[in-house]
Amino acid sequence: MGGALWNLLFFCIVLGVLVTIHEFGHYLAARLCGVKVYRFCLGFGPVIFRKVRKNGEEFAIALLPLGGYVKMKGESVEVTAVEGAATDAEKADQEKAAQNKAAQKKAAQKPGQGWANLASGSFETDFAQIRTGTNPDSAFSTKSTAALVREAERAAQDNQAQLSDSFADKKIWQRTVIIAAGPVFNIILAFLIYIVINSFGVSAHLPVVDGIAPGSRAYELGLRNGDLITTVDGREVYTAGDAWMNLGSFAGKEVDFTVKSDFGRGPERTLQLDLTGFDVIEDDFFDYIGMGQSWGEMAADVSFVEADKPAARAGLLPGDLIVAVNGTKVANFSEAVALLRADFRKQQLDLLGPLPKEVTEEYIGKALNAPYAPIKLTIVRRYWDEGMLPPDPAADFSATTDEAFFARGRDPKLNQAWYDGLEAVARARASVAPTSSEMFELTVEPNVTVDGQNGKVQPRLGMGAITLDGSLVWTEVNFGPVELVTKAFHDTVSDSLLIFRSLHSLVSGDIGFKAVSGPVAIATVAGETASLGPSFFLKFLALLSINLGWLNLIPIPVLDGGQLLYLAYEKVIGRPPSVRAQNFLSVLGLSLILGLTLLAIFNDISYFWL
Repeated sequence: MGGALWNLLFFCIVLGVLVTIHEFGHYLAARLCGVKVYRFCLGFGPVIFRKVRKNGEEFAIALLPLGGYVKMKGESVEVTAVEGAATDAEKADQEKAAQNKAAQKKAAQKPGQGWANLASGSFETDFAQIRTGTNPDSAFSTKSTAALVREAERAAQDNQAQLSDSFADKKIWQRTVIIAAGPVFNIILAFLIYIVINSFGVSAHLPVVDGIAPGSRAYELGLRNGDLITTVDGREVYTAGDAWMNLGSFAGKEVDFTVKSDFGRGPERTLQLDLTGFDVIEDDFFDYIGMGQSWGEMAADVSFVEADKPAARAGLLPGDLIVAVNGTKVANFSEAVALLRADFRKQQLDLLGPLPKEVTEEYIGKALNAPYAPIKLTIVRRYWDEGMLPPDPAADFSATTDEAFFARGRDPKLNQAWYDGLEAVARARASVAPTSSEMFELTVEPNVTVDGQNGKVQPRLGMGAITLDGSLVWTEVNFGPVELVTKAFHDTVSDSLLIFRSLHSLVSGDIGFKAVSGPVAIATVAGETASLGPSFFLKFLALLSINLGWLNLIPIPVLDGGQLLYLAYEKVIGRPPSVRAQNFLSVLGLSLILGLTLLAIFNDISYFWL
């Protein structure tokens, strides 16, 4: 329950910020264009809080926190019905308009037309209005024609003054600015967020790949461990997140990308990735491609073996070099682990079928007890003369119990000393030639674990390799003023292109409608990114703000883009679409939006609860 409340809290924060900025864009543009604003409201439905300014503007919070609106003078009457009761300022304007209309109608009667008004008890002459009838209190009017004309002129001026601050009375370019300002402010917000994020410097995880299993898609297309991805579809990528998102956005297509081998120190080459069968909802990107994210340059051989675990029971020792897994050659420890995982995933699918949407205790039990085949490791055991290598802390570690291992892991000083010792030995083994070696096979009966979130099995052999240089996959970037703005602009454009490609893939059918997410998914991601830290949450907020901005500009009636389409029609044809046509299109647009909303909610329910 705590997780749900945490997600709900940050969902409200995200929604509140994005809606406030969006509506403030409309509000500010309206004020700058001289349009009278009646209400600035966050939420829909009955107003639960309001504050009225001296100029009559009302700032309010409504009951349903699912959006907001700015009520302006001169908007369609349908808006009032949706958004709630008229404000005091709006009622006053309506009464004044009615009075002016009556005064103008009265003053519009021309001299000489009075005889036609005998039945109503009055008529006009060239000089005065004469009242007739049987009422004894009737009297001749003392107002001259000039006085009546002055009254009519004042009524017309009042009416014109009222029209001048009306949205409907503004020029097309002014109305365009007011409508577009909301989405534009969302995009500007993302740009400013990126400036804030980048101003503190960026500690970025570079897009270096690892764990590429021989025979996988990644291996077949030419990717190798330690390759640094530099561009995707011709656009530079700087971080691992950028690379994975950009590659994933080409679901259902082929995409060219460039890599540099040896952590970016080698030559550049261009590869083509085929994602025509990839589903962003059903498939895990890294599993589908057959690769992982690198955490640095790893030792090629086994750095440590845990006591009384499958690898130790099979006879594996620190320093052994795995050269084949189940008969398939591997170049290093990373490839060996990748091949082990890929083989176990395949066995899992063969033995248990597709992964379930909901991981139950029953399924976990079946996955743990399935008859997985033993692993055959072909190893090269190397020998060094005494004194050629530093003392190996793994030797002591291998003889300890699990309790001692976990106790060491909880002690930062012991853990660092152990790690430093392993690194020194691994570096020495990589640089000093062994005096002799021999090759033989080991058969390992693995333990398996099951991820309770996605149901995937992992083989556990009780062995590992040390990371020799983690700095190769991290970079620290500090920006000057100009670079800061340039980087923020690049981030905003990159996210916008990502959204455009995703929309295109959705419309073209390259990705299914299961990719449409709703409020539950947004709340979940909001809570998860907030848990990771401010920069992750701000990044998510920026991406969502850009998404809201561009989606609102889609030319669908009831969205801002639909209103801009009406203005474009008015500019070309010379008149706005008829009220009947607008109502019909609005119903269609509203139906489409409601349909997508219900689809998103259904997808959320299916993904999280069914």
